[in-house]
Amino acid sequence: MSTELSEAPKRAAGALGALAERLDIEPKRMSEVLKATAFKACKNDEQFAALIIVANTYGLNPLLKELYAFPGRVARSFQSSQSMAGSVSLTTIHE
Repeated sequence: MSTELSEAPKRAAGALGALAERLDIEPKRMSEVLKATAFKACKNDEQFAALIIVANTYGLNPLLKELYAFPGRVARSFQSSQSMAGSVSLTTIHE
């Protein structure tokens, strides 16, 4: 019988870390990929963080086109949009 305590799994730091862990990718690489693809409309880190939080809150995967960012009507703003794939994903999870 072993008296050693097993190490607790390391928790991802922050929202980006949680999303990266869920998608099994390094957080830095996740940031680069999202900024170059689904979240191109983000003009600053605050907008990027807001979309990451939305993705985590609803369990959406922006790489599967379940969540997008679009430029807003007002300068320096953005709008997030959930795709049909995202809606189906949420419906399937909640059934």
